[in-house]
Amino acid sequence: MSPTGSDAALCIEAAPCKSFNRAYQIARPGDVVDVAAGSYPSQILYRKANAGPPHVVIRPELGARVVVGDDGATVGCMGFEGATYVTVVGMETAYTTVGGRRHQCGISVGRGRAHDVTLVDIDAGMIWFGADDVTVRGGDFGPSVDENMKIEYGTGHAPRNITIDGAVVHDARSYEQHQECLALWGGRAITIRNSTFSNCETFHIWLEAAGGVISDVLIEGNTFTQPDSSLGIASTIKLGDHGGELRDVVLRNNRILVDDLYVYQGYGERDSTGSITIEDNEVANPISLESGDDCMADATYTPKPGVVYTCRGNRLVAP
Repeated sequence: MSPTGSDAALCIEAAPCKSFNRAYQIARPGDVVDVAAGSYPSQILYRKANAGPPHVVIRPELGARVVVGDDGATVGCMGFEGATYVTVVGMETAYTTVGGRRHQCGISVGRGRAHDVTLVDIDAGMIWFGADDVTVRGGDFGPSVDENMKIEYGTGHAPRNITIDGAVVHDARSYEQHQECLALWGGRAITIRNSTFSNCETFHIWLEAAGGVISDVLIEGNTFTQPDSSLGIASTIKLGDHGGELRDVVLRNNRILVDDLYVYQGYGERDSTGSITIEDNEVANPISLESGDDCMADATYTPKPGVVYTCRGNRLVAP
């Protein structure tokens, strides 16, 4: 691929094509698409007939910097609308401003029944997840304004099998909307591990089922910090709000290095239910459940029918 290529071409070195989708459509399973350095308009990958494993890999040429995104775009600079069995590596999305603040364009994964998508070492403002079987390895996500990383209902159901591993998520800012670094509003089999969250306005991570079910969530080995003390953070991690069920949610071996916030706020709605385990975390402040129970003590609490918290092994550390 080349910024000066043509989608009427064969997508070979002597006759490069211009769009990710053109290259993806003609690539065979396991093929690698090399992308020449330069700036490209926003890229959307669509459904491909008879797609299957192994993944098609789209990556920059060795040493190349590839930037995608239309001028002034805030979201959708890279989108997966029906694409399956594809890996994109090392791309960067374009920057603009929102409310006078620097904002990096976001990525959308999940419209058109996309699935089996992997993103490796991507540099973007955020990702919207609505697809099944999506893996994010590494990468830098932020700054973003009024557009947060979000896992929620996509094409007809809550996404399943989402993994975020080793990412840096930072500088999620509010202008006209409520903002957090990651909102988990629907999903099953979600893993968030070995990642760093910092400078997140309102929450670092917010799980709320909104009357539905979020299940089998593992938040493990992450670090949460807040170097910018001017941001109006309400809680590092907020679990449960607006009803619904959080089933089999585990927070384990995280470092919560925010010295002026509780890690946990709890369930505020009468019809909320769920099972939550908070274990072996290092925290700068004691973890207090909304019911008033002390999650620094090793115990199982049932503050109201249908809600069970298991607390064990949590310990205080210096911020």
